[in-house]
Amino acid sequence: MTKPEHYFLEKKFVRETCLQIQKDLQGLVDCEIQTDESDPLFHLQGLIVKVLEELSNGSGGKLMQFIYKVDLSEKKSLELLMKGDLKELAYLIIEREAQKVYLRRRFKTN
Repeated sequence: MTKPEHYFLEKKFVRETCLQIQKDLQGLVDCEIQTDESDPLFHLQGLIVKVLEELSNGSGGKLMQFIYKVDLSEKKSLELLMKGDLKELAYLIIEREAQKVYLRRRFKTN
């Protein structure tokens, strides 16, 4: 898949990606994911880093539950967590969630 930067030029795609992230966070953390910034990818990445910090400080393995819901590689996710690279992990989450939106659009039957 193409990197999400290209698709993040479309406001509707950004909204749909935010909704997908919100859906996967449901029941894990109480927050609202949305962005109307001029650089939505950068802003969204910052929001996700904050969410990851909150999930990692919580109990019950909520961070790993979220990673599982997003459907990220467990190996890659754990590598980034061990390095403390939440920014890269947030980017991978956005990329995967954007891919879900893209695929849903691509294969949607009208």
